[in-house]
Amino acid sequence: MFLSRLFKEPKRKADARNLYEALVIQARTPAFYADHSVPDTVDGRFDMIILHVWIVLSHFKTVPADLQARREKLGQALFDHMIQDFDRNVRQIGISDVRVGKHMKAMAKAFYGRLAAYDEAVSTGSLANALKRNVFGKVDLVDEVLDIQSQYLEEYVQKQAVFLATQDFEALLDGKIAFQAEFSAESR
Repeated sequence: MFLSRLFKEPKRKADARNLYEALVIQARTPAFYADHSVPDTVDGRFDMIILHVWIVLSHFKTVPADLQARREKLGQALFDHMIQDFDRNVRQIGISDVRVGKHMKAMAKAFYGRLAAYDEAVSTGSLANALKRNVFGKVDLVDEVLDIQSQYLEEYVQKQAVFLATQDFEALLDGKIAFQAEFSAESR
């Protein structure tokens, strides 16, 4: 009994892990890559994970005042779990221990840069352009296709944000999230 409590993952970490795993599953929805030109590369998957984390972190800003402390702690635990996952993945793809720190610093910079870019883009009504630069920045597609795919992702983000707003904050802060069925990984 004592040992099970000693080795049991703290609730906040478990909630963050569950939330992060759900975000990664959603970010890996095959339709993004097969139907909507998101590059099926390390960079493309990284960008989709960041996009989904941003969607949730943006929604966290609307948490009622009495849940602010829980939100902040879960947000930090989510970030910590994401960074651990990135570190693990960088090592799995063969980056040497000596270079891992440099890669992690670049990934953290990209994460914060994208969060700021998406926040600003939402406030100026230019999310599709920010998505085009970040998600599709290294894709060699004609401008018309890039516009269509960027607008699709913008619509996706908006619909997920609306759907997320219908979910119970308590459940979300317990690491439970659902995505709109039309766009859900499970519906593909």
